Amino acid sequence: MSLNTVFVTLGTRELGLNHIEAGMALACAQASGLIGRLGWGFVAMRLNASRAVLVVIGLGMAFCAALLGLDGASLGRTGQFAIAALFGLTASGWNGVFVAEIARLAPQDRVGETTGAVLTASYAGLLAAPAVVSILDGAASLGAAFFALAGLALCGTLALIWGDHGKAGQ
Repeated sequence: MSLNTVFVTLGTRELGLNHIEAGMALACAQASGLIGRLGWGFVAMRLNASRAVLVVIGLGMAFCAALLGLDGASLGRTGQFAIAALFGLTASGWNGVFVAEIARLAPQDRVGETTGAVLTASYAGLLAAPAVVSILDGAASLGAAFFALAGLALCGTLALIWGDHGKAGQ
């Protein structure tokens, strides 16, 4: 969500982009997000590996957010656009695979209830993230906020990895 709401501000304030360039980079991210929504679902279905796809998406999202937050200005325009596109591919493309995996893991008679409960919890992040970004921007910078969000994405990805290992041992 932060990619779509504050990327232009990050671009103009910290990445050295003018408003048009920042808007174009965000458009690249959003177009890639559309491709990701369709493509990640296709890949997950084709490989029958939703969890693995979610891990790849999470690692990609964390990498892009951290890179833009820590050193995005040094990437140059082409690098910034490429990372924005990769960020959109991952940050905007994970939700369908996530919901499908929750539905697959849920008891057959409780799929709706389970997906609803998980989505309620995950969408709480839509309410909390703007406040966290605002606080971190005020205390440090938007780059620091993106780096912190990268940490959150990485934590979620590690939970997926460790959760899978825990089941393998059972």
